[in-house]
Amino acid sequence: MQAQNPDQRAVAVEAAFQLLDRVSRIPGTASDGNVDIVSLRRRLTEVRRLCAEDGRAKVGDHRIGQLRSRAPPDESGLWPCYSICEVMETVASKDLADGFCIGVYNARGVHSGGEGGDQEREPAARYRG
Repeated sequence: MQAQNPDQRAVAVEAAFQLLDRVSRIPGTASDGNVDIVSLRRRLTEVRRLCAEDGRAKVGDHRIGQLRSRAPPDESGLWPCYSICEVMETVASKDLADGFCIGVYNARGVHSGGEGGDQEREPAARYRG
C-alpha cells in the first residue's frame, strides 16, 4: 500500500531505510547461524518486487546489498557465506553488488594513514582470499 500524501510517503521511506540499517541478522538465518538459501531467496525476491513496484528498485538493491555485506562467514571461513554468494550471483544485479561494496567499505569506519600501509594490507589479503 502506497502513501498518497508526499509527507507520509517520505516518512515511510525514511522508516524503511532506518529499519534496514538496524537489521543485525540476515533474513533466513537459522538459530545455528546458518543462512537458509531457500528462505533468503524467497525474502529477497519479495523485497525486490516491492521496491520495484514502488519505483525504488535501484536504491532497494543498494540497501539489500549493504545488508548482505554484514553476512557471517560459513563454517569453513568463506565470507560471505555460500548462501549469500549463491543468491547474489542468481540475482546478478549490479546495484546489489554495488550496495555490497558500499557496505564493505563503510564497515571499516573512519581510519587514517600513518601505519605504513599495514592497515590496508590485512583487508586486502582477506578480500583476495
